[in-house]
Amino acid sequence: MYITTTIPYVNARPHLGHALELVQADVLARHHRRRGEPVRFQTGTDDNSLKNVLAAEAEGVPVREFVDRNAAAFQELREPLDLSFDAFVRTSSHPGHRAGVERIWKAVEGDLYQRHYEGLYCVGCEQFYPEGPCAEGHEAPLQAVSERNWFFRLSRYQDALLDLIRGGDLRIEPAARRNEVLAFVEAGLADISVSRSAARARGWGIPVPGDPSQVVYVWWDALATTSPPWRARTTSAGGWPSRTRCTWSGRG
Repeated sequence: MYITTTIPYVNARPHLGHALELVQADVLARHHRRRGEPVRFQTGTDDNSLKNVLAAEAEGVPVREFVDRNAAAFQELREPLDLSFDAFVRTSSHPGHRAGVERIWKAVEGDLYQRHYEGLYCVGCEQFYPEGPCAEGHEAPLQAVSERNWFFRLSRYQDALLDLIRGGDLRIEPAARRNEVLAFVEAGLADISVSRSAARARGWGIPVPGDPSQVVYVWWDALATTSPPWRARTTSAGGWPSRTRCTWSGRG
């Protein structure tokens, strides 16, 4: 079994919610190990976020110094919480992470295209909105952004996703969250932006393969950490069997 937590931004130090998620995932990992099952339990930090860059600027310290300091605070939770994770992956410094991001990008090149976009951007949500306010109620005003980004044809996979969820191949628990995801997909999936202007990101992040004017969007970047097939060649796990059970743990 492969177990991963969400990976938090490091724009601030860890709080109780992060500890809760880590302990819950650790309990699950220990349970399956006691049953004699092979387990890989992985966590880490989401370093390549614009929120991290802005927080470093607000504090007046270099981004690398700021990110290293706060990421270390998350990694150091291992001892006081007695965590048993097998790997802690930082997206800005782990030696295999960038290669995994690039493999994902190249694997879906047929579904990527460039498009000019104008919209309102919420730094707190790290996403665009066609109109305000943002869904999460962040107080900072939305920023008007006009730029050319790379998009992924998510709309092409709406029916396939519905089949996977309804058929139980993609299992979402608890049932309330499954119903929430189903309703979201049934309402229609739009193509999503998977890159950001390198200038707007202050040059922080992983460059889009073949396009240094863009950096990979932080959520897309994180896929290489939480999805085992893209990390198999850079871990000591010896690769993943074809029917590996994957469990994603989250605070939501």
